[in-house]
Order: sequence, then C-alpha cells, then structure tokens
Amino acid sequence: MEPPSIVSRVLNVLPTRLAVLAMRTLDRPRGAIAQFPTTLRNARRAARRPTLRSFVNIPNAFIAVWVLLLLWGERWAFHSAIKQCRWENWERWPQAATPHHLVLLADPQLVDPHTYTGRPWPLSTFTELHTDNYLRRSYTNLQLKLRPDTIFFLGDLFDGGREWATMRGDTEDPEWQTKQRAKDEAALVGYWKKNYGESFWMQEYERFGKIFFDLFNLGNPTSQANPGQRGRKIIASLPGNHDLGFGAKIKMPVRDRFEAFFGEANRVDVIANHTFVSIDSVSLSAGADKSEIDNRDVYAPVEEFLAGVQARKRRAIARELRYIRGEPEELKHPRKVQDTDGLVLKESDLLPLDPGEENSND
Repeated sequence: MEPPSIVSRVLNVLPTRLAVLAMRTLDRPRGAIAQFPTTLRNARRAARRPTLRSFVNIPNAFIAVWVLLLLWGERWAFHSAIKQCRWENWERWPQAATPHHLVLLADPQLVDPHTYTGRPWPLSTFTELHTDNYLRRSYTNLQLKLRPDTIFFLGDLFDGGREWATMRGDTEDPEWQTKQRAKDEAALVGYWKKNYGESFWMQEYERFGKIFFDLFNLGNPTSQANPGQRGRKIIASLPGNHDLGFGAKIKMPVRDRFEAFFGEANRVDVIANHTFVSIDSVSLSAGADKSEIDNRDVYAPVEEFLAGVQARKRRAIARELRYIRGEPEELKHPRKVQDTDGLVLKESDLLPLDPGEENSND
C-alpha cells in the first residue's frame, strides 16, 4: 500500500466542510487551481459565520430559560397580579356611577439591619436595595393600573422601627424584657441602641416616603376626587408590632415618635359612605399583661377611644353629610352682640357636637 500523499494528510486534518471544498477545488481544471487560496479563505469565513444550528445547544437553552424566569419574576408577575385585581373584573356599577376605590396595604416592613442580622456588607445593602425595588415596582404598578382613591396601610411599615432609640425619653430595655429576647437578638440590642438612633429612624421615614408618598399621584397626577367625594388620601397611621413593639414591651417615646410623623393611630374615617375605625391594637394588648410594670400610659388612651367611639362615629358621619350637602363641616354658633348683665346661658342655646343616635343618619 502506498503511503498517503501530502495532500491527503492536509485534507485529513481540515474540518469536513473545508476538506470537501478543497477536494472540489483540486478536481477543477488547472486554470481554476490558482483561485484555491482565495476560495479556501472564503470557506473559512463561511465556517466562522454563525448559523441557527450553532446557537441551538444545551448551555444556550439554560440561558434562555433563566432569562425568561428573570423576566417573569421581575416584570411580568407584577403585571399579572395587578391585572387580576382590576376593578372591572368583579365590580358592576351603573354607567354614571363614580365609585371610590380603596386599597389596603399590609406589612411593607422595610428591610433594615434588624431583618437579617447575620448578613455582612455588601450583601445586606444589596438586600435592602432589592427589596425596595420590589416594593417600588409593585406600588408603581398598583398606582398606574388600579388608580386607587385611597391607600390604607395596616401597620408594620418598618421592620425594626421599635428598636431604634429616640432623641428624648428612655428606650432602654428593662431587665425582664431583656430576658425574654432571643439569645442572638439580645446580644445585638446594645449595638442597635448605640448606632441606630433618631437620625437613622428619620432616614427610614424618608425612605418609606420616597417609595409610597412620592409615588402616590402616579395614577392620578391631578389628585382630583370623584364628584361628591373628598380628595384622594393616603393613611399610614396604624402601627404594627414591628413599629412599636407589643403589649408591655411598647415604649412611650417610640409610640409618640410614630404618631408625630404618621398621625394618630386611633381614629375614625368616613370614606365614600363607609366608616373605618382604626385601633392601635398593639398598645391595647398591654392591658392584658400588667404583671411586669404599670402599662396604663400605653393602653389607657386606646380604652378611652373605644369608650367614646360611638360618639366619634356619629360626629364624623354628621360632618361628612354636611360636606355632601355643601354646608359648613364644623358647627358654627350665630354671632350677635348681647349685654352680659342678666344673661342666662341655657344648654339648648348650644349646638351639640354629638348629633345623638337618633340624628346620626340624617
């Protein structure tokens, strides 16, 4: 058997497509062999040119699946969830009706150093940025798609708000409370009090505002109310146990700070013919545990509110009805000049603030 020629050896080491092309070129007449280098160069360029088959492989399939999952989790899931909540999917109103739409939001719980105590920097910072982005994207979609007239938060605005020291007042844990903490948490309380105080809480408040307050008018830039209704509003005064603590563990300076910036927790709101009664239940729970300390300052204001809530509801409803009728919302006594000598002021001369049960539905 004759040994393979040099040409055969070269053809054996070439890629199949190039080898076939080279053999065809060698089979041509001698005049065409001079074009072989150029033809070979063009063949190499063609071999490098990507084709559909070159992209269809297992690694690229995994990449495609990952991209689709990322788009679903970071984009499409929000649109899909909001789409299911569209008012027209379950409301049936007459064509001329102007309903007032209210959305209840629970537990935004801004992630902070209290949330994942074992995560080091920069993972902790990335977690905060990622969760803020998640909240902002969800809230933006809610505003743009649902366009609610009122947003009502149901507490737990922050995660570790109860832990951050106040500028004034004692927020140190008593001995009995320290013993009730988890071991890993108790070791960090001193560090939290030293490094996360009033200024940090204010940063968290500003952070909350940038996500929820600043984006409130996205759905209705003019913030106009429907005919016969009050303006759009956002209510975030209801605290949760992550904002204040729970029961006997609530500290008055922490609660006072929360109410100073978010408003009174115990309140009555009349919104579109519905009466909403908000109760600071985490403070009320302090009345159930009086064994450790005297918690009257914590739970007594809630009990007083509940004792007079019926009268508060009647006054709020009467004020709302006067607004609908176009009358002054607050009662005004007639003004006149009168000599005080011999003046006898009768109770019937005073306008009652509480219209009474029989007049509450006028």
